[in-house]
Amino acid sequence: MERIIEKLIFLLMAFLMLSSCEQEPLEIADENIEVGNLPGFSIYKTKGSYFNYLSFKLNPDGTPNAIPDYDLSYPDLFQYYPDGRVKPRFRWYLESGYVVSGENWVTDVFTNITVWEYANNYQKNNYSYWDHKSLIRRIIDKNPYKEFYYYDAYKKGTHTFTLGEINLIMKSGKALEYFEKIK
Repeated sequence: MERIIEKLIFLLMAFLMLSSCEQEPLEIADENIEVGNLPGFSIYKTKGSYFNYLSFKLNPDGTPNAIPDYDLSYPDLFQYYPDGRVKPRFRWYLESGYVVSGENWVTDVFTNITVWEYANNYQKNNYSYWDHKSLIRRIIDKNPYKEFYYYDAYKKGTHTFTLGEINLIMKSGKALEYFEKIK
């Protein structure tokens, strides 16, 4: 009985924490941005609004892998906003609701850690601040993708797209002519 109460308290706390999080507004990307594609890039929609949140891969044993090295001392990794927020430079939100990313893969999980929180604590406390247990506790979705497409330059050849071109392709329903549907 005590175990059940502990679980209920944990679930209630998690619900309250997630429901009280303010969603940052999503900024539509400049459609003139060109996306290089070596080795490739992904285009996806998620079940939730995870654009500003940290994602990473899990090994088959459930341990984190391929955790981004979001260190604020590398300004090329981020787009900075006047109010101090940051977002990854290689993740763009399209008017069609899709996200284009040079980092994400269909097996990634999302956390409730904002990119700013992750990078800020990484900067202040070094990478050791985010141990595997703290990252795993903050996972909110292990299967976040509703749709997932990939442009593989090794299979299709190199090609530079603008975000506007990608947006039109996705809106017109011609995604399969250009991208491989993974999910």
